[in-house]
Amino acid sequence: MRNEDMYRLTVYYIISILVFLSVLLSGCGIKGPPVPPVYAKPPAVSDLQYQVDGEQLNLTWSVPPMQPGGKPGIAGVKVFRLKESFKNLPCKDCPRTFTLMRKIPARSGTMQFQDVMDKGFAYYYKIVLYDAGNHDGEDSNIVRVENRK
Repeated sequence: MRNEDMYRLTVYYIISILVFLSVLLSGCGIKGPPVPPVYAKPPAVSDLQYQVDGEQLNLTWSVPPMQPGGKPGIAGVKVFRLKESFKNLPCKDCPRTFTLMRKIPARSGTMQFQDVMDKGFAYYYKIVLYDAGNHDGEDSNIVRVENRK
């Protein structure tokens, strides 16, 4: 082989390698850590209230108006409860774990939930609104109800 052919072949290989590396290293899209999608959380219920009639408990709260224009807005309500016995009280700083009692389809205005209380227990309730994508909003105020009788 002549020197000129050897030179052209070397230049060809170097250019090919540089093009290959630039395509390989550039990739596609923007590099960086994954970012979760942005969405607006449903608002928190701030007026959770209760009424007791014997052993029957009635929770009431208001739901903000549905969003106009066909946007998903609030799809439903999750009712959570924590039940504690007066005989075996948890430690003061122990975390409290609420249990999902029911998912209720949302509607504007005042909503309610009924539950039966057992004697000798304290009950804590909270409400969480969720949207069509099942994204939870913030917790409502927590109400505490006792049935010592």
